[in-house]
Amino acid sequence: LSGHRARLPPRSLPRGHMADTWGTLRPSDSAHRRCTQLDGLWAFIADHKDDGHASGFCSGLPESGRTPIAVPASWNEQLPELDSFLGPAWYERTVWAPLGLTTRQRVCLRFGSVNYSCEVYFNGERAGAHEGGHLPFEVDVTCLLRSSGEPNLLVLRVDGRLEPTHVPPGGGWGAMAPGCFPRASFDFYPFCGVQRSVQLCVRPASGLEGLKVETRLEGLSAGAASAANVVMRCRCGTGVSRVRASLWTQGGVEAGEASDGTVDAETAEARCAVRVLRPTLWAAGAAYLYRLRLEALDADGAPIDSYEQRLGLRTVEASDDGLLLNGEPV
Repeated sequence: LSGHRARLPPRSLPRGHMADTWGTLRPSDSAHRRCTQLDGLWAFIADHKDDGHASGFCSGLPESGRTPIAVPASWNEQLPELDSFLGPAWYERTVWAPLGLTTRQRVCLRFGSVNYSCEVYFNGERAGAHEGGHLPFEVDVTCLLRSSGEPNLLVLRVDGRLEPTHVPPGGGWGAMAPGCFPRASFDFYPFCGVQRSVQLCVRPASGLEGLKVETRLEGLSAGAASAANVVMRCRCGTGVSRVRASLWTQGGVEAGEASDGTVDAETAEARCAVRVLRPTLWAAGAAYLYRLRLEALDADGAPIDSYEQRLGLRTVEASDDGLLLNGEPV
């Protein structure tokens, strides 16, 4: 799951059941997608008085008081004077619009993790916000982009101060030991800042938007299977009529026959299935990964989006005998 929180049951889901929580697709380069890393040195200001909004920081940080800081990494680890500072703080960097951008594409900023809450400003406009430091999130900035010859200004306000309503809770609620800092019910330090990579992602304005994959193994014995049925549900944007799915080995050989799925007009989902005979399973110490390729087709059969990701074929179940990987105890 990506960008969402899901409440998981205490035991494995019934066989054949797929959870209903959708996440965003992981960044991937393809014939229709490009991702640019925005990691590196950003400008940074610790907002000790919490007056950054009133001072207009969202439109750009002042020259006085700013310091360079590495992204991704927490400010507590980089700046000794901020070892116990939980926020808020502000980040800034310049972003250039991708060359050759068309009206059939959209541009999103993807944040792997920001702890804990984050406000995103793009060219002085509030583009979005997110709360929770444990999952990635995306902000669409297509309509805020300047022309390709002008720089764009990206500003973040990050606040890691603890609250009883946060996950996990803090802000005076509980304490692991007398005198510990900060007062919280958990036993780790809540490092603050942009903790994971930031990427500028270009993708079709309408294409593949979400993916769920389920592996069903047949003939399981001693950690091996006679066949694997890889079932994919794809959430699609307008203009996508069919989705074609294929699975490839590490040696570039197609594993099983490619499958086409028609997009349901009511659910905007397409369902595809690829059957692989004598699959190489993902196992502890032997994490074999196939490559999944998805292609979104319009009504004329022309490709309008494509997406790839690595995929391990495995099953994980909880039973009375413990945790089972591919039917075998772990």
